[in-house]
Amino acid sequence: MPDINIVKIDGKPLEKLIETVSAGIGTLYKPRAIRKEAEAKAYEVEVLANAKAKATIIKSESDSEIAERARQRLYYQEMNRQINIDVIVDKAVGYLNETVAEQAVDENWRTRFFNKVQDISLEELQEVWAKILANEINKPGSVHLRTLDILSNMSAKDAKLFAKLCALSTVNGHILKLESDLKSFGLSFENIMTLMDAGLLLNNLSLTSDIEDFELITWREKKGLLLKWNNLELFITNKPKPRVSFGKKLLLGTKYPDGENKKYFFSSYILTPAGNDLHQIVNSKIDLEYIKKLKETLDKAGYIVEEFN
Repeated sequence: MPDINIVKIDGKPLEKLIETVSAGIGTLYKPRAIRKEAEAKAYEVEVLANAKAKATIIKSESDSEIAERARQRLYYQEMNRQINIDVIVDKAVGYLNETVAEQAVDENWRTRFFNKVQDISLEELQEVWAKILANEINKPGSVHLRTLDILSNMSAKDAKLFAKLCALSTVNGHILKLESDLKSFGLSFENIMTLMDAGLLLNNLSLTSDIEDFELITWREKKGLLLKWNNLELFITNKPKPRVSFGKKLLLGTKYPDGENKKYFFSSYILTPAGNDLHQIVNSKIDLEYIKKLKETLDKAGYIVEEFN
């Protein structure tokens, strides 16, 4: 978790976070980072009291032993849920921008978020949920409701696989396939299918990215595509006599009757809208070994690849 910048937590960003969380959980909330000792003790007492109050709702005239076990279970559940919310909100403070949009967080989004997040106890996933909350406060509407549903069903294993995938993805959610598979980057075919089943990748193994998916620019008197990753951009142009395949598999490129490769086709995996939402949040460092292999693949397919700067 990044260090909490005191500039961030003294003004409007923190006020908006407190308003959003308080409305979402139905009681006034203050992040742990700014609670005074007396306030912290009072807050702890209030949380305990709320959990006990919910537990005492359970009544049973027929079996007091069963009722007591039910009360204990509900009390334990509510305490853990409050701890999960506290941890995630406290982490979110560190991801707030110094300025945030005036627009309030949508009520439906806020309700869905806290219904989901109360049961997230894995630390790796809590970090992601914290970033999502901060992003939505910074700029409401940046994370779709469906993304919350998909993320709530992700396991720690899914999250680790997805992080590996993000290290290969362009900024707009395209993972260009290599001449070989992605197994050497920790993504077997089974892993790819798992991510498709999780709703993070489009469920189609024959998708292609083309000229419409990337920026077409002129650079050094040449027209080509600009492919962007985090902190890396590649400029792609056609070779005079492009090769369009290797082995039996057409991977990249299409030849036209006049001998010119007029379009760009890249066999790809493509993130779903939910996957793209999470990709922007995960913000993984690009795998440079993958870029090296991709350059080799593009070269064999009839493209010239240059680092754009």
